[in-house]
Amino acid sequence: MDRVQILTLFVAMCIENACQLFLYTKLTAKKIPFRTMVILPVISLIVYLFLNYWIFLAIMIYFFIIGKKLNKDCSINLIWFFGIYTTFSYVVFAYFMNSSILFFVGENVFDQYMYVINMTISPVFSVICNLILLRLIRPSISFLEKYQDNWNQIFLLIINVLLTLCCIIQFSNYWIEEYVLKGENPVRKYLIVVFILVIILLIVYLNIKTRQMDKQRIQELKDNQLADLTSYVQQIEAMYGELRGFRHDYHNVLISLNESIKTKDLSIIEDTYNRILNQEGISLDDEHYSLARLNNLKTLPIKGIFSTHIIQAWQKNIPVNIEIDDVIQNEAIDILDYVRIASILLDNAIEAAEKAENPFLTIVFLRDETMNEIQLIIENSCPDEVIDITKIFKKDYSTKGENRGLGLATVQAILQNYTNLSLQTEYQFGVFRQVLMIKEEFPQ
Repeated sequence: MDRVQILTLFVAMCIENACQLFLYTKLTAKKIPFRTMVILPVISLIVYLFLNYWIFLAIMIYFFIIGKKLNKDCSINLIWFFGIYTTFSYVVFAYFMNSSILFFVGENVFDQYMYVINMTISPVFSVICNLILLRLIRPSISFLEKYQDNWNQIFLLIINVLLTLCCIIQFSNYWIEEYVLKGENPVRKYLIVVFILVIILLIVYLNIKTRQMDKQRIQELKDNQLADLTSYVQQIEAMYGELRGFRHDYHNVLISLNESIKTKDLSIIEDTYNRILNQEGISLDDEHYSLARLNNLKTLPIKGIFSTHIIQAWQKNIPVNIEIDDVIQNEAIDILDYVRIASILLDNAIEAAEKAENPFLTIVFLRDETMNEIQLIIENSCPDEVIDITKIFKKDYSTKGENRGLGLATVQAILQNYTNLSLQTEYQFGVFRQVLMIKEEFPQ
């Protein structure tokens, strides 16, 4: 190649890479730094001069590396999907436009204006087609970013394998035409139609599947909510049953106390008082009656989550203090996210308190009218050890052992989706405190 050809090739690659980067930012909803963007055309040109059409390997590695930097909370499967989908979908639609123009104008005219077509019509056509498809796929991507559980990873892995195979077939055909057939491969015209159908069917399948998984999650939430509320109701009924039993006998209790009072002997009065309470099994400061304080929680799934975890704490001999003086309702957060955050914070608090020498768990809900926010405070005892609160929100970091640091990383990922939520973490030797602040949204 002479200098003019190399320069023309470089300009064409700059346009192609710019389109791919534009689509990648639209797909991931992340901004790529300009310095990082200008590296791609240089890499593409150098790799193309040595590996020709296997340049897609370099592009995929580039997107994977920047994906790891820009999407730190995303799984490897999702990061690979962003890169492979961008690379493959752009090339397929650009080549489809090239093939269509070649069919209508003929080979001689096409060869004469090939670089112009590759720099103008084909990139514009590919970008427009992909922007239309991205509007359809965006809800599914948001779902997969939000819920990165094992089932979703298997689902994404299958899609990635399919797209990677298609991408290898597409670019290897370029190489076969250039070095083996020394001309156009007629099979590739049919393959390009197949690839477009694969992309469209993939988007349709992705949307259908994510909707099914979303419905399944909502159903699981409803089932868990029903189980939690059932447990809560049973505890309340048990407490009222105890109170009714005591009410039936309170007349005899008062008579006994009255007879003791008549003696005006304080020791006899005290002895009768303690004997009656012991005989009836009554503890006036029994913490189990504090479950009724959840009455001010009007969001039923959250009431169920807290009642279930409070009962779990009692079963593990962890004293629980509950303070909910204000009516808490209409919190400005998606209920699924609210349940996940509360469950993770309570699970961690109970697990840490269980290991402490003097276990305790404190739950406080406050409504700050001046700040227009609701505060959820969860405070618990924990073992006397050093905890680095700057690391506990990082994925795979945990004080509990290997492969355990997912909970607080999940909380952090959820919080990033909200502008009205913040989490304040405090640690003093032996005491851990989390404060979730939910700003109330103002009507538009």
